[in-house]
Amino acid sequence: MAAPMVLDNGSFTIKAGRGGEKKPSFSLRTVIAEHPQQANGDQKSRSGRKKKSKRYIFGHQAIMQQEDLHLHVEHPVRRGVVTSLDHSEALWRHCFKQVEIRPQESSVLLGLRPLTPKVDKQKIAQILFEGLQVSGAYVSDQCLLAMYSLGRMNGVVMDIGYETTFSTAVLNGQTYVPSTVRCDIGGDHVTRYLAHLLRGRPKTKKKKSGKNGSPGGELTLTEQESHVYNQIKENYCFLPENPTSELKKTSLYDSSRGSKTFRLPDGREIPVGGAVELFQAPEALFNPKLLSGLTSSHRSPVETSGSGISKMLHLSIQKCEHSVRSEVYKSMLVCGGPSMIPGMQRRLQREMVAVMPGTVSNSSSKYRLHLPPHRGHSSYLGGSILASLPLFHQIKMMRSEYAECGPSLVDRKCC
Repeated sequence: MAAPMVLDNGSFTIKAGRGGEKKPSFSLRTVIAEHPQQANGDQKSRSGRKKKSKRYIFGHQAIMQQEDLHLHVEHPVRRGVVTSLDHSEALWRHCFKQVEIRPQESSVLLGLRPLTPKVDKQKIAQILFEGLQVSGAYVSDQCLLAMYSLGRMNGVVMDIGYETTFSTAVLNGQTYVPSTVRCDIGGDHVTRYLAHLLRGRPKTKKKKSGKNGSPGGELTLTEQESHVYNQIKENYCFLPENPTSELKKTSLYDSSRGSKTFRLPDGREIPVGGAVELFQAPEALFNPKLLSGLTSSHRSPVETSGSGISKMLHLSIQKCEHSVRSEVYKSMLVCGGPSMIPGMQRRLQREMVAVMPGTVSNSSSKYRLHLPPHRGHSSYLGGSILASLPLFHQIKMMRSEYAECGPSLVDRKCC
């Protein structure tokens, strides 16, 4: 039988590969569009009825061809939740094809966001066994998998995602649900806030600019424009250890950081070299109120009442029993794409030391903040490690079990 397939299902990207691999062999933007020239032919749906087979354009290719082919680009995962089962199935099938694994001959480990409802897991199990027809499957919490990537059974994980950030403790190898804290702020909001700052006042709909430079209006970005601003964020944004001190050095930026321009699809050029916006934008992760009035990529209001990431991490630890906190402080893991922003570790360390009890912060041996090099794909790596262990074959759902119990099997066998 083929090596297990590992799928880390995110709102921004799906990371895929074989169990035992240290990094994904294939990554795909979690977007999909129906090809304007559809193929003929029928195939059976999960309900047993015939449906027209469809041709799809996947990932970045769909974004780049959106205007030329007049594509309607879909995002089948929003805030970590699978919102389109058919499109998700098509994306996962494409991942199997790219990794060169036949679903019928392999098991799959699928990483999902924390607190995924049981009914959603059941629908996903139905896709895996009845749609993809895998031989076995296991569904797990992405934060838990991330902790496995450290080789630890106790600690706290903060996963900063594309649209949502979660912080939760892991105790004895299991997610400690009462400690879970969620804030619907992520990398996409940093990108959109960066666009607002670089473009100046956004187009508004009868709204005034908010206080403290907050957007206060609707910012409209095409998929291609969003891609350009995301590239600026990934290549140039950073977090200073002390943002107040950094502001005083802005006059030195142009000479010390050089000049660079990015071209938008409509031909406009954006100067970014030495721009103070490069560290102001990621500040939103620590202070969500900066995003007041900004709309998300799917036009819903941004939640700004939540805590910043340092407060989230601290709150998850405080929700643990006193007897285990000393162990949790020693394994504080921060992961997810936005955690790769330069300066993140020094800034978080500074803020966490300020809120930790003096008995902990006064001794560096009593706490450790982990931002490992693989933190951009920690959930995938943890899933890959788990899928490579003999234990995986004991805990996974088998096709024969699914045939007997149906989708409710996932409630009994998966975390």
